[in-house]
Amino acid sequence: MKKVFENMNDLEFNHDKTISAMMSGEKEKVNFLRKIDPKDRKVEEWMGEVENMMFISVRDCMKYSI
Repeated sequence: MKKVFENMNDLEFNHDKTISAMMSGEKEKVNFLRKIDPKDRKVEEWMGEVENMMFISVRDCMKYSI
């Protein structure tokens, strides 16, 4: 993940293989507003969805922190 997105270190996968959060290099966790299901999809598709969810989730965190 570090090579694809700046300072994203890891994704949190649930038992059902859905993605629910991202973690930074400093171990900061941002929960996604919606889970992402990569099952039976091309990596380009779900990685694009991860990128969109990054923007949406960080924007939501910023909105509530202000």
